[in-house]
Amino acid sequence: MKFCPKCGSAMFPKGKYSVCKKCGYKERGVEKITFKDHIDHSHERTVIAEGQRITGNVSLMLCPKCGNAVSFKIGRNLYKCRACGHIFNVK
Repeated sequence: MKFCPKCGSAMFPKGKYSVCKKCGYKERGVEKITFKDHIDHSHERTVIAEGQRITGNVSLMLCPKCGNAVSFKIGRNLYKCRACGHIFNVK
């Protein structure tokens, strides 16, 4: 997985480029991403992110809108991004 050299968010493939959804940076070349394991995030846990303690149903799930890795689990297969507030479904 590629990460943006400007802001550090995950970069996603778009045509012949890898594009950062957060800042718009793009570079030529696409890296194929394959997820093989399903991880159960239903347990309550504490995550330290950017010096702040976060508790509750927190998971490390990439937001499809901004690429942030920390999300709150708000329902069955529903997550809410901590950074942008985007609610997304993971199947």
